[in-house]
Amino acid sequence: MIEQTVRNSFIVAARAVKERSEEINKLNVFPVPDGDTGTNMSLTLATVVSEIEALYAEKEQKAADAQKAAEEKQEKAASAD
Repeated sequence: MIEQTVRNSFIVAARAVKERSEEINKLNVFPVPDGDTGTNMSLTLATVVSEIEALYAEKEQKAADAQKAAEEKQEKAASAD
């Protein structure tokens, strides 16, 4: 459950920062007003979300593979009887 909450939190945060990146860019004045803080934050969070999604997909694939192996083992045992 906490895994899903953390995953969703990053997705929502990334979306919020992306939507407000121009506003965040304008807030950046220290030490130099380079105007890309919002953009950089948005890109960083997008990468975090991509990595989290990749981990989640890998975990789901492993679970599916384990389920398939268990079913094949059951079928093999049933056919041996």
